[in-house]
Amino acid sequence: MIAFETGCCDPYKEPGAEETSTPQALVAGERYYVEVLNKEGGGGDYAEVAWRLEGDPTPAATLTPIPGQFLSAYAPRPEFSPITRNGAQLTISWTGAGTLQESTDLKTWTPVAGNPPSGYNVTPAPNTAKFYRLQR
Repeated sequence: MIAFETGCCDPYKEPGAEETSTPQALVAGERYYVEVLNKEGGGGDYAEVAWRLEGDPTPAATLTPIPGQFLSAYAPRPEFSPITRNGAQLTISWTGAGTLQESTDLKTWTPVAGNPPSGYNVTPAPNTAKFYRLQR
């Protein structure tokens, strides 16, 4: 860990503050791994990371987050395939790793029994909504 913030919503700060890393030497064209751990603390929380070139006089408080065009996912995100139907049975399949979870209210999620690796068959109950997601 090279920087952290335990509070909320402060602007970027100059090196020397615990929220800001010391300068990191980067090489143009190389890929770098950046990880942000964010804990929800009651709503409206977010995380941002900024950068600037060595010698850039822009005050830290006026920096903007790294543009998305310079960021990419570290691991491929799981992707659901179109759901197939065979009579009353539906088959949910996906690519990528994760734990299949289900919910009836989109708030409480529980792992599907047996943690299927990809390809889960379900027969929906009448007048019941059930939602699925992959938790990584």
